[in-house]
Amino acid sequence: METRGTVTLAVYRLNLGTGFREFLRELAELSRGVRQVDVSVVPLPVKPLRDLVAGRKSYTSYRRSVRAVLERLATVVSSGRVLSGPALLKFGNTSFLSVVNATTGREVSRKVVRLDPYCGGYTGRPPVVEVGGLRICLTVLDDVLYPEVARYCTYSGASVMVGVVPPLLDLDPEVLVAASRARAVENRIHVIVAGGYSESGATPTVLVRSDGKPVDLSSEGKSEVVYVSIGPSPSEPGEDPELRKWYAEIIRELNKRARLP
Repeated sequence: METRGTVTLAVYRLNLGTGFREFLRELAELSRGVRQVDVSVVPLPVKPLRDLVAGRKSYTSYRRSVRAVLERLATVVSSGRVLSGPALLKFGNTSFLSVVNATTGREVSRKVVRLDPYCGGYTGRPPVVEVGGLRICLTVLDDVLYPEVARYCTYSGASVMVGVVPPLLDLDPEVLVAASRARAVENRIHVIVAGGYSESGATPTVLVRSDGKPVDLSSEGKSEVVYVSIGPSPSEPGEDPELRKWYAEIIRELNKRARLP
């Protein structure tokens, strides 16, 4: 792992109750004033996903639209590596919600899910990406509620746990904030929840320091970009391959109990 300096992230909070066209229009307007950062975290709208699950949209149409939006994101959000999701890139008996690096078009996180009713988990482990020497553990939707996922992130050497949590599930905002603070204190890592809002509900955007103290909390129905800079720390967690392996096994066992693949 390379020696790192300070890494700055831009966390977008947007109206996620629109279609892709309106979403891109709003994103383009908001991005004009964004300063240079290392990573941009952009949640995708949930309306197209709900339309797909409800049968109002075909999967072929949905996937084509998602691919087009991800290609546009790389030009609309021109600052740093762009991580965006969740996108349903496989739909059927086994479905995958993914976080995609829009800068390269590559899938960086894959979460196996069962939809309607929702149940999700990782078949092996949540992914860890490295930006400027900073290890970021990527999670999706309700992962922050589970201590086992955060432990895996910690033993993978991650200093930050980033969750993409659009208003797709009926998550209690107060519980989401409390869980974010608990995961930060338990693991001495920073926790970032990239939320958003829609007509049917909202999830907060949460930035919590490794000591459990909130840096920023936004639950309003307005679009904004929240910045966080994370510098090196002598108390950063170290990688522990043995414990990481055990927590990966625990996550697999949890998936089996939920009857996920």
